[in-house]
Amino acid sequence: MVHRSLIQAKPLEAITVAAWIYLKDTAGSHSVFDTIGMTHSCGQYHFEVDNGAVRWFHRNQTQHTIFSTTAEGAQVRKGE
Repeated sequence: MVHRSLIQAKPLEAITVAAWIYLKDTAGSHSVFDTIGMTHSCGQYHFEVDNGAVRWFHRNQTQHTIFSTTAEGAQVRKGE
């Protein structure tokens, strides 16, 4: 695990997330990646598969959702 204070270059406009995901079951929410802030334990950046749909979202330090987007098109299928 890398602590956020050790990351020198902070992204200002965009980031790229790439992952190979293999799920035995797609029902429900499956966290692929998330970060936890210092002001609450609900998490801040989340990359997840939610009922087969890839979702990326961010909550700020006051738990307000800054953005939330779900991939369109083909969903992640179990066992593939």
